[in-house]
Amino acid sequence: GASARKYVYTLDTVSGYSGYMGMAYVNDFADAVLMGREPTITVDQAIRVLQVVHALYQSDRSRSWVTVERN
Repeated sequence: GASARKYVYTLDTVSGYSGYMGMAYVNDFADAVLMGREPTITVDQAIRVLQVVHALYQSDRSRSWVTVERN
């Protein structure tokens, strides 16, 4: 079989909401890709979060309630 590869990378510390936890998600995702496993946070979960965040921005702009549809 193919020999194993090891990737080493460093990322600058990011201030704001991503910070330490954001790095944990990035590291988990990279590990999942390299190891061929499902990431801890699935694509469906990530899309759902983005839908909610998008609705928050829409609600702020319109100053009204915005319904987030269930999938």
